[in-house]
Amino acid sequence: MKRDLSYNITDPIVTVVAPLTFLLFVIWTLYFFTTPTPSYFYLNSNVADIGIRPISNENFILGQSTKRVYLKEAPFIYDSKIYLPLEAITLASGIKEENIVKKEDKILIESGKNNNICFDLKKKTATTNKEKINLSDSLLVKNGEVFLATDYIEKIFKIKIEKNENKVILKHRLFPIHFN
Repeated sequence: MKRDLSYNITDPIVTVVAPLTFLLFVIWTLYFFTTPTPSYFYLNSNVADIGIRPISNENFILGQSTKRVYLKEAPFIYDSKIYLPLEAITLASGIKEENIVKKEDKILIESGKNNNICFDLKKKTATTNKEKINLSDSLLVKNGEVFLATDYIEKIFKIKIEKNENKVILKHRLFPIHFN
């Protein structure tokens, strides 16, 4: 019995490269349609552009990647720290407005992933399911609006923050993915 030992160059392409390319396309598509676009806050301006989650918003199909919101108080710099309004940060992180519960001196943010965040305005602390964080001067109240410094925004909400002149950009982190 004679075997044909000829090698076909298309075999590795068909068996390995094509399925991997398809898998990468599927992952990219899922990421694109489920990850919110970046949010933009402007220092000393009451306008912010909140990134939207494409799959859950008809405006994205119409070509809009952000939703314009008008803030009660403008973001600002104080003592070399950038402060952004807590309610707008919550919206920018993908949490819906109805999941923000205000009770006296506390704000409870229900993320729906058993990862709720409770801000105690009197004690100036934030409590997540994992830890209690002392915010001290990084949590400010200005004219009834609660502000949080950007260094704690990154830690609590897992959002990457970039500053570009008078623009503060909030981007969702893709990696590392936390499985809580």
